[in-house]
Parts: sequence; structure tokens; C-alpha cells
Amino acid sequence: CARPWEQPFILYVAIIVPVFAGLGLAMGFATLARLPKPQRVAVSIETAYQNTGIALAVSLSLGAAGRAAAVVPVVYGGYEAVIFGLYALTCWYIGWTLSPEDESLCVILFKDYQDTITTSKHYKGYHGDDGSL
Repeated sequence: CARPWEQPFILYVAIIVPVFAGLGLAMGFATLARLPKPQRVAVSIETAYQNTGIALAVSLSLGAAGRAAAVVPVVYGGYEAVIFGLYALTCWYIGWTLSPEDESLCVILFKDYQDTITTSKHYKGYHGDDGSL
């Protein structure tokens, strides 16, 4: 298997471009669709996230050439973990999620806030004048 840390620099750039392009384009289209901010965050992550496990399994099944290509899903998966994690934390920090920005990180990681949609500031007037769904 090719070592991920021994690849040309341009490969790392080429692998990271779809991560940022996917997040940016999905966020842009979700904004154009006038979705509430928590839905924009969810759409952008769900749209940009790719299943690297399938790509890794396929590449490893293709023999020596496939094993050399396995570096792409490995590096892409690492980028996804770091970039999407930081993106989600940033969106929470600036108040774009259903999780209250004044709540501690340890609490929001384990608590479900889906039941707060009807009282969320992001949904006021979105589905009706009273903010109800």
C-alpha cells in the first residue's frame, strides 16, 4: 500500500478541493433555497461527506494499482474528519445549529436538540407566522 505521507504535494491539494467545494456549494445552494441555518449546516455536511470506506474497499480489491490508489480515500477521510469536525464546531459556536451556543461542548455532544425546532430562533416565521412547523 502506498504511504499517504510520501505522496506529491499536488495530490494533497487535489484531494482537499472536493471537500471545500462540496461544503461551499452545498451551503450556497441551501442559502439560495432560504433554508434555516441549522438545515444549511446539515445539508452542507450531508452533501459533502463521502463514504471513503467503499472507495478504500474497491481500491484494495484491484491489486497493486488499486493499493497504490488507496491513498486517496485514506487522505480524503482524514480531511473529512478534521474539516467537517471544525466546520460543525464553528457553526455551533456562531449559533447556526439547534444546540445553544452558551451550552458546554460536552453537553451538546451527547444531547439531542431536535425537539427544540418549534422554539428555535432559526425557525421563527419560517413555516408560519407563529414559528410552528
